[in-house]
Amino acid sequence: MKTSLAVAMSLSCLALGAGLALAAKSTSPGIEAIRGKPAPEAAAAALVEAERLAGTGTWEQINVARAYYLSGNKPRGQLIIDRVMGGKTDHNDWQRIGQVYAEAGELVL
Repeated sequence: MKTSLAVAMSLSCLALGAGLALAAKSTSPGIEAIRGKPAPEAAAAALVEAERLAGTGTWEQINVARAYYLSGNKPRGQLIIDRVMGGKTDHNDWQRIGQVYAEAGELVL
């Protein structure tokens, strides 16, 4: 298995777990959003919920973007990254975004 695929799958699972944990604490559908769904649909629903719960936190948004980007949904991940970069950022945000591109094997100049 390619390293980048393994990383993408691991990060997606991490985002799924984080999304589920946050969803369970909120008044949103929580676990009901994924219960009984096939794995790909459940993962997609969990990412949507994780994105909602990320709110305006740049760290949280970048991690959700990472899960989208590395799992193959680059357009959605890039949209979130662009939204973060369009707001108030600091050097830590830029480093995290750079790590997403590096993990994806992309060179950004």
